[in-house]
Amino acid sequence: SIAGIYEKEVAKWENPPSKRTFYDWVEEGSKVAVLAAGGTMYLIVMLCLAGMKNTISAMSGDVAHAMANTLRAPDLKDPVGSLVCSTIVPTLSALRYIAPFNMSALFPTIYLVKKSLPLEVDAGDLAASDRVMDSFWFSHFSLAKRNPEAWKQLLLIPHKSFRDAPSLSRALISREELFLLTPEASESPTPLPTPLPTPLPTLAPLPSPCELPSSLAPNVISITTGFDAEHPSHQKCGVTRKNTTSWTECQQLLAGHSLNHPPASFAAFQEQLRSFYDGGIKKSEDRYLLIPRDDLPSEAIRFEGLDGKLQALLCTSMPQSMRDSLTDSIRAALGRHDILRQRGPQDEPLFEALHFSWYNRYSTKGNSNSCDIHPSLSRRPGILKTNYFQLAPRTSTDLRKFQNLYLNLTESLSDVLEWVESKIQELVGRDTEIQIECCSSLPLNSRVPLFPFTGLVFNFNVSTKGHRNVGDLGFCLVIPFGDYKGGHLCLKEPGWVFDLRPGDFLLFNSSGITHFNLLYEGIHGSIVGHTDKEFLNWLSDFNGWKDNAYLAVHHTAGVGDEEVMDDTGGVDLTYHDLFY
Repeated sequence: SIAGIYEKEVAKWENPPSKRTFYDWVEEGSKVAVLAAGGTMYLIVMLCLAGMKNTISAMSGDVAHAMANTLRAPDLKDPVGSLVCSTIVPTLSALRYIAPFNMSALFPTIYLVKKSLPLEVDAGDLAASDRVMDSFWFSHFSLAKRNPEAWKQLLLIPHKSFRDAPSLSRALISREELFLLTPEASESPTPLPTPLPTPLPTLAPLPSPCELPSSLAPNVISITTGFDAEHPSHQKCGVTRKNTTSWTECQQLLAGHSLNHPPASFAAFQEQLRSFYDGGIKKSEDRYLLIPRDDLPSEAIRFEGLDGKLQALLCTSMPQSMRDSLTDSIRAALGRHDILRQRGPQDEPLFEALHFSWYNRYSTKGNSNSCDIHPSLSRRPGILKTNYFQLAPRTSTDLRKFQNLYLNLTESLSDVLEWVESKIQELVGRDTEIQIECCSSLPLNSRVPLFPFTGLVFNFNVSTKGHRNVGDLGFCLVIPFGDYKGGHLCLKEPGWVFDLRPGDFLLFNSSGITHFNLLYEGIHGSIVGHTDKEFLNWLSDFNGWKDNAYLAVHHTAGVGDEEVMDDTGGVDLTYHDLFY
């Protein structure tokens, strides 16, 4: 695994990079590799010469994979496909002629030998390039077969160093013919040995940035609440589209009473909590309890049920320097000062949001398609149009549309996001394990900015009405920012009211708990981490494509019910189904 490579190799360097930096390298390398698989390494040279290195770095993995597929098999009737044939391929042909280089400049000799390739094979030779680049596993579908008609111009211009030799793509197919071009061939008639079955090192699904702790940190206190999240009366949300406003106003009034009669101390809060429930539900449906933010006995409080399962986690230990700069960093990244606005309790509760997320919802299913047809070429009976971009997990529209804004925000808040990740690792334990699996399954070893959540949302001027995030999986994270009074976050079923200050964070089950904000005055926003529930379909059967011959995804530990072949062709590991 990538984590294993870091621990066994990279961490032992004299000046090793951080884990986060190393994973960023792996992600960027995966994008470069898939683009090279689409347009050969000459495409990467062309992009760098055009000053587009940063464009590759900023590109999401799903977009890079889609571009590679378009390069391999362009639709000649489509404007983009026409551009590939009329501009990109001729440019690569010219570059190949002017500045030729061999694959031996990129890959160790042993890899070329294992691929039955001559040591001096041209990096622009399509057959050789595809043979090598298709060895990589991108946690996605393998790329479509190359369209020879679209790429024929590249075949017409031989490598400048071998003008008198036929191109490997046109003439050198067999292992024996390949051997004849190697320097060793003139010295020894011994045929090239049969290649080992081991392919190039695979890029396994990205592991968690940090290992799961074996025990919780000493600076967290766990309290047993008596609340039963699994009680039948808690399974249905009482809010409907018709009554959202009236329901929220009523509950805001009830929850507001807890602010008028707060517990004198955290010990007093615990004492009230002991008699707050009967059989796992509130004794009084209308009561709420305020958690005394200014009298917490620890920097973090775990709220647990009678079964020991985590119900909520409150953390207030963000360093003061981060708290002080949090809102200003967001303002600076936005580049505008009119997005965050002063509001009063009576102002219209509308707010703006940016969703920088990976989703698997509304995916194109493969259950009814043939197993031996590439998904990008599949057609479903009775369906006129198929969205091929939604075969696998993909990025949100906001992330693709506002990429510069996304980069500004995540770079400005990199220290905050990294700190939050480390605190979750330290305080949560294995309660987010399924969300870790989701993040580890992203195409092209893609990184999420806030691990272990596949989605990162910025809410501006936010005061939510009562709702449940039914499309979410596992825990949700909320970090408020701004300069405000009020805005408490309320959890209806357990009856808890949290006075979150800028930089605090709360972790709770947003799909199973109805939640809302009290009204506020000032400037109020929130950073939210969440995970799309539909990732379960990708983890279980890859959106119905698990039997497709072109699926190039390793099963993640704990997911799947089948044996996985190791690189030598033998059975290596058996993964057990997570959903039994």
